[in-house]
Amino acid sequence: DEYPHFRVREWYTWDSCAEYNYPIRENPCIVGTIKFVRHLSYYVIRYYLLDFLAVWVSFLSFWIPVNMWPARIALTVVPLLNLITQDISVNNEIQCNYVTSFHWWMMWIQGIIWADIAEYAMAMAWAHFIADKKNHHKKWKEQQDQIAAAGNNISTITNNPLKPYVDGYYFGNDGWYKKCGDFFDLLLFYFYGEVDYQRDPYVRNKIDYLARVFFPLLFSMFCMIYSLATAAPWAGNYD
Repeated sequence: DEYPHFRVREWYTWDSCAEYNYPIRENPCIVGTIKFVRHLSYYVIRYYLLDFLAVWVSFLSFWIPVNMWPARIALTVVPLLNLITQDISVNNEIQCNYVTSFHWWMMWIQGIIWADIAEYAMAMAWAHFIADKKNHHKKWKEQQDQIAAAGNNISTITNNPLKPYVDGYYFGNDGWYKKCGDFFDLLLFYFYGEVDYQRDPYVRNKIDYLARVFFPLLFSMFCMIYSLATAAPWAGNYD
């Protein structure tokens, strides 16, 4: 097949042009119409399947500890570079002045992998936040123990007053941060059960645990919507 991208579905031929198009009957012409339908298997094997695998490979980074940054960067940047290279090739192949469904596909999957990179930045920030919060609690406990050991020494208590311990530390104890945290804690408990996320935030990172559920779910929903929006009209025109 010289053109593996599509096949000829139907064609029409007339001996003369319509009168309303060519009112001068002395100029006869022949009109032909050919309808092409793209081969879906060509695009599935060459583009969609590879893109699908690239996105799922990038999701493996959520299962790697935050401090193992070389592996996490490799699992996100390499698929992204492959998709950008493929996007350039597709734009050279599909030369049109409008946005096709395949352009939407490429934009969405690249956006998902860009979100993977942003998720890693959030996971790293969360790990530092938990470590800083544990250090804050540790210092407060040390100060409390020192004052308790001093007994009723007024001068010691005056020189080292006990600062109030704030569990929220950055955002307070009863604000929107705590409400969001309670919601995500319930969500994590539903999927993973009882997990001690405070023990080692670089390994048991809440952001990564949420991403393991949220990103595959988001990508699966997008694939379903995209398939219904593109494959169904194609199937109606193929036969």
